[in-house]
Amino acid sequence: MSMYIAFLARAAQHLTFTSSDPMARRAMMTPERTTKHISRKISKCVGYTLFEILLALGIVAVVLGVTIPMLMNSFGTTESEQISQSIEKLAQETRRSAEEKGETRRLQIRETGIYAGKGVQSLDLPRDWRLKIKRFTDNRFRKPDKLEFCDFNSAGICYPIQIQLVNQNNSFVLQFDPLTALIVEENE
Repeated sequence: MSMYIAFLARAAQHLTFTSSDPMARRAMMTPERTTKHISRKISKCVGYTLFEILLALGIVAVVLGVTIPMLMNSFGTTESEQISQSIEKLAQETRRSAEEKGETRRLQIRETGIYAGKGVQSLDLPRDWRLKIKRFTDNRFRKPDKLEFCDFNSAGICYPIQIQLVNQNNSFVLQFDPLTALIVEENE
């Protein structure tokens, strides 16, 4: 008979826990059970796991690994554009000076830069850039000779010339119009 009473007591306890009546549930829960239940829910919802943090850091590393080289190339392109504009400006100033003075003006071309005469500012290339030259009679680009000049006569006309600027990552060619000293695009 005692087994029967124990069975009924367990059944009654089971019925009160699964009851849909909220008041019955509250009556059966002690303050200790309530705080354990709430703290268990909170501890499951707070923070990130180590795996999630490492995954996020891995994604950030991949994105930076792709974008940083592209940004560096864009800075290299900007530097080459600045050099190109500076060389064109130097040629224009030398041409204008030759026309104004009515006499021949020279640009001395070296591997490290282009140097002008009186009244015109010279141009030193950045450290990693080198200059090569190709005259109308040359088959390929070559290092400039020690006394390599580009002359502008009193009418502002110069001998046709191409300049190749080279560094570790970039190489581009500037071709000058002999009449205007402007950089012209090559037609392929």
